[in-house]
Amino acid sequence: MSAGPQTRRSRRHESLIGADLKGADLCDSTIEHVDLTGADLSDARLDDAILRHCDLTGANLSGASLRGASLGFVELRGADVSRADLRRSSWTMCDLQEARMPAAMLDGGAFVDCRFDGADLSGASFFKTNTLHSVFARATFEEARKFAWSREIVVELLGRHAQGVDEARYVGEIALHQDWCYEKWRAITADAPEYRRRALEVMSAWPQSGFAAAFASEGG
Repeated sequence: MSAGPQTRRSRRHESLIGADLKGADLCDSTIEHVDLTGADLSDARLDDAILRHCDLTGANLSGASLRGASLGFVELRGADVSRADLRRSSWTMCDLQEARMPAAMLDGGAFVDCRFDGADLSGASFFKTNTLHSVFARATFEEARKFAWSREIVVELLGRHAQGVDEARYVGEIALHQDWCYEKWRAITADAPEYRRRALEVMSAWPQSGFAAAFASEGG
C-alpha cells in the first residue's frame, strides 16, 4: 500500500536568533515570519522549502542546499551563502546586500526584484539564471561563470565601464528593453561597431561569463 501525501513541516512566528541548525534537514518545510538572525544553517538542507518574511541577517548558510526552494521577502544582509546550492530556486523581493556568496550555484534560478548591492559573487555560477529587476550595485564578480543571460548583471558591468555620454546612453537602451536578447543587441550595434567592440572589450574581464560566445551566436 502506498503512503499518503506527506504534510509539509511548518514553523511560523518563532524566534530562532543564533540557533544552531548546522546540517539540519528542513527539506519541504514552510518557514514564515521566523527570526533566524545570526543562525548557523551551514550544510543545512532546505530543498523545496518555502521561506516567507524571514530574517536571516548575518546567518551562516555556507554549503547549504536550497534546490527548488521558494523565498519571498527574506532578509539575508551580510549572510554567508558561500558554496550554497541554490539551483532552480525562486527568490522574490529578497535582500542579499553585502552577502558573501563565493562559489554559490544559482543556475536555473529566478531572482526577481532582489538586492545584491555589495554582494561577493566571486566564482558563482548563473547558467540560465533569471535576474529580472534585480540590483547588483557594487557587487563583485571575479571568476563568476555563465552569467551572459542574466541581463541585469551584464548591464551593471557594462554601465560601470561606460566611457562618455554615448556609451552610457547605449547601456541605458539595453537596460530598458525587457525583451532584450543578443539577436536584437547585434542589430542595435550593426551601425555602431565601436559599441560592439567596446562591449566585448569590457566583458573580456569575465572570460567564463559566456558573453563573447552569446554575442557571436546567430541563435542568441
